[in-house]
Order: sequence, then structure tokens, then C-alpha cells
Amino acid sequence: EGLAEIRKAAALTQKDLAERLGTKQAAVSRIENRDDVLLSTLASYAVAAGATEARIVFHINGVDVSLPLERFRGPQHA
Repeated sequence: EGLAEIRKAAALTQKDLAERLGTKQAAVSRIENRDDVLLSTLASYAVAAGATEARIVFHINGVDVSLPLERFRGPQHA
């Protein structure tokens, strides 16, 4: 299901999440149905859903490289 899984795990509706993001429900629907999202959008979406310590993890040559998603939210959220 993609991003909707994050929202559903938080027991939120699209409208609930939209209010937290300061946008409209239709915008959340568009985000959830995209095949490609900016990391800043993913970070804001996750934080609005209540995610804590959200990370992107890459497994490279037997090593896990973990990047905190928060760092991709942009300067307006610093």
C-alpha cells in the first residue's frame, strides 16, 4: 500500500493527516498515490503521522547505512 500504511498504522484518516500537514485531504491522497516522492515530503508525512526516529536504511556490501529522515525535512523545519 505504500505511504498509506504509515497513516493507517497511526490510526489516522487522510483528513486527519491533512490537518496535521496544514493541507487538504486531496493533497494527502495525491501524495499517497504517487510512485515517486521527495524525501522532504516523506519526512513531513512521517512526522505528521507521528513517526519517531524515522530512518532510511540502505544495505550496502553487508553494512547497514542508516540516515535519519528528519534531516531531509528542509530548513523551514530546523
